[in-house]
Amino acid sequence: MEKKVDNLIIGGGIAGVWLAFQFLKMNKTFVMIDKPGLSISSSVAAGIFNPVLPGRQKKSYNVDVIYPSLGEKYHEMEQLIHEKVFFTPHVSYIFDDHKSLNDWSVMTDSDAFHRYVNISNQPLSKHIITEFGYLDINYSGRVDINTMLAAFKRQIAEPNYFKEAIFDVDHLENHSQGVRYQEIVASQVIFCQGAGMNHNKLTVSIPLKPAKGEILLIKTQDHIEHVIPQNGVFMLPLGNHLFKVGSNFEWVDMTYQSTEKAKEEILRKFTKWYKGDFEVIDQLVGLRPSSEDRRPILGKLPTIEHAYVFNGLGSKGVALAPYYSEMMSRYIYNEVHLDKEVDLKRLRVLK
Repeated sequence: MEKKVDNLIIGGGIAGVWLAFQFLKMNKTFVMIDKPGLSISSSVAAGIFNPVLPGRQKKSYNVDVIYPSLGEKYHEMEQLIHEKVFFTPHVSYIFDDHKSLNDWSVMTDSDAFHRYVNISNQPLSKHIITEFGYLDINYSGRVDINTMLAAFKRQIAEPNYFKEAIFDVDHLENHSQGVRYQEIVASQVIFCQGAGMNHNKLTVSIPLKPAKGEILLIKTQDHIEHVIPQNGVFMLPLGNHLFKVGSNFEWVDMTYQSTEKAKEEILRKFTKWYKGDFEVIDQLVGLRPSSEDRRPILGKLPTIEHAYVFNGLGSKGVALAPYYSEMMSRYIYNEVHLDKEVDLKRLRVLK
């Protein structure tokens, strides 16, 4: 039986779910197609959001627009899915030396940074070395991505629905009302496939630059709950003495196989400042859907009518997705123009 909706969303990771959420707010219908386990970047990611790049002494991209309202946007999502997914244990960036401390002592009072950072020397843990203190970062924290994605898909109600299936681009056809995919007829299709965009013949010409990342799951008797220590790698508390520690960036090996090299790199950085006993329980792998210029990719595809892309959120996905999914949804319905720095048109895309 034919199913007619406004939007066909391909991909059920953080980009696809946030775009679907915006359509719900606009009273636009959708079908989301995804096979659990394929949105592997979203499911593996730690979900940390941080408005500051402390090692580079910079603020994150578009920080003043995105981060102060981030909690409010996730609260809307929490109300829909009836789950708590937004948590605010501050990221605590551990200083290496007096120079880093002195540099940030000046910058914390500047107009650019004063609302985002404070310097502290309170102990984080008896096993964490903070000889020079650390930078306590406001508007930082963590999103429980797996809980959010699963809960959203459970809450989708007719006329919208989630279809658990592998998307086959060869079954996508033009239709008098937009596009047709099997029994689904939609006004447009939006590809939110993350790194999988490189395996879709309609989007493969978009210059995506995936970054492989690996994370260790460790267990320790340390009791850390309300902070996310970071220097080189982060230590994210999950409860029950479990932590995610990572991550690394790899640009050549794009397989989903974990590597001893990555494990050694993460542990080398971690044990510079963490001196407690711990056990490595697991090693996780994901591919971040980054763009060449590390900006999101939004826009209309030149390769097919009635087709769009919402991708390239990279390692900042939990922070960028709410803001840019709203822009993307309103762009599709001719309510706004895309910012030039995220518009697909900035990239060289073959037609």
